[in-house]
Amino acid sequence: MRPLHDDEWASRSGLLVTRPQRTAADLLRSREDPEAVAQVVADALRHGHASPGEFAAALAPSAALHGFRRGDGMSLLQWLLDLAGDPDSSRWLSQARAQEQAAPHDDDGDTSRDSLVATADIAAEAQQLMREAAQRHAPRPGPQCGAAAPEHRRRKTASR
Repeated sequence: MRPLHDDEWASRSGLLVTRPQRTAADLLRSREDPEAVAQVVADALRHGHASPGEFAAALAPSAALHGFRRGDGMSLLQWLLDLAGDPDSSRWLSQARAQEQAAPHDDDGDTSRDSLVATADIAAEAQQLMREAAQRHAPRPGPQCGAAAPEHRRRKTASR
């Protein structure tokens, strides 16, 4: 489990919740369904709960895990937005590139991220999408083929 930094959580109605970009990054790191995570990302962007640049930065550590160049959060974000199929995807990618170019760099090389308040609705929606994805990918029982085969068991008998 990764440590939680101050800019990755918020207090909402008395509950501590992770911000959408951290939630998405954790879900991808846990190998959850990328299509469901893509919907979480698109919904958070659509409702202004995080910026595209914040997502690109948060997703960067998971890029190699999903076949992208190590640390390439921008390509991972683009892939997720392509999966989501949202009509605003190209605008969000342009914003992410602009934010990446304009963002100051800390001493350790990480880009600084603005703090935006995440809502508990995003976390609940992520859970619902994960449940739906699990149901879509659950094995389905095969057709029933007549009566069950008889069991053949041998019982050990004690010889006296």
